[in-house]
Amino acid sequence: MLFPVLIQTTPKILIVLLLLHPNPTSPTCSDDNGFSDPYAVLYIDGKKMGKTHVAKKTLDPVWNFHAYIPLQTDKPISLIEIFVWDKDKISEMKLKDILMIKKDAIQDDFLGKISVPYSQLFNLVHPSGTSLEYDSPENKEVVLTLEKRSVDDNVSGEIQIKFGLTKTGSTV
Repeated sequence: MLFPVLIQTTPKILIVLLLLHPNPTSPTCSDDNGFSDPYAVLYIDGKKMGKTHVAKKTLDPVWNFHAYIPLQTDKPISLIEIFVWDKDKISEMKLKDILMIKKDAIQDDFLGKISVPYSQLFNLVHPSGTSLEYDSPENKEVVLTLEKRSVDDNVSGEIQIKFGLTKTGSTV
């Protein structure tokens, strides 16, 4: 006699980085050619969970990057962060090809970040803070203003994301 097997799936939060709305008048949003090569990196509680592709030579990148983050009762999520960077060509060069270079010059340019405590995540979409399914008609995309890391950063622009609960999808 065969017995049915109950397979429980861990609920996940699906975070989709849709696109960046930079302020084109910002000096940090473009390279010398007038464009940017932006990408974003997703961190959950300080751990890198994924990275978008580099959108080359654009001021309006569209990423459509999907990250499925498992929700574990024994290890709850505290902080969701997304850092946005401009890929620098010099960071791709081989150091042996460069005679003299400042260490700071080999890093990608910081364009901004968002930091959202998980406890406040669903408040961005629904006034009650109700956790919504990703595909729920009540669930909407959210536009968040990019923040500085320090007072010296020159940051402007917004990032558009959508998030919600799901039981499907692979984990990052």
